[in-house]
Amino acid sequence: MNTIILFVSLISAVAGNSVEINCQESKELESTCGNYCFKAIKPVLDHTKYLQSQTQHLNEPDNLKKLVDTWIEQKLDNLRAAAEADLLKHFKLQDEKVDQKLQNLQKLIEERKQKVGPSFQKIGSKYYYIEESEEINWMGAVNKCLTLGGHLISIENLDEFNAIKKEIAD
Repeated sequence: MNTIILFVSLISAVAGNSVEINCQESKELESTCGNYCFKAIKPVLDHTKYLQSQTQHLNEPDNLKKLVDTWIEQKLDNLRAAAEADLLKHFKLQDEKVDQKLQNLQKLIEERKQKVGPSFQKIGSKYYYIEESEEINWMGAVNKCLTLGGHLISIENLDEFNAIKKEIAD
């Protein structure tokens, strides 16, 4: 109970201070507006005065510029964040597409290796098909290599030549 009385006393003291400050203004309004009109409008006038004091600094050009600049920066930050999110999403989709194409190519390579079978042999770091039974001319050899998915040999150095020569001689 004492706490409530203390609290009410504190509120009355604070309200009393603000009433004393506005007392002069209130008397002036009361005489021109009338007691009933003044009592009805006083809370609205007090609130309006409070809002004006809170926003008065916004009318200064520097403060208004700072407020607009801050607002613009926030909008730009939001746009940057949205653009980054869209780009990351796009790149993720592209990565998934590339990964899928790479997997498809690896499957295709494995399928071709299985189809080609043991007729290709590895000599050095390359695979070669050496025809042992059929004799054909140069144009026929080019055509057969293309149908097997390769190309006619082009020896690049002496080591490659010696390795192939050794395999043919055996």
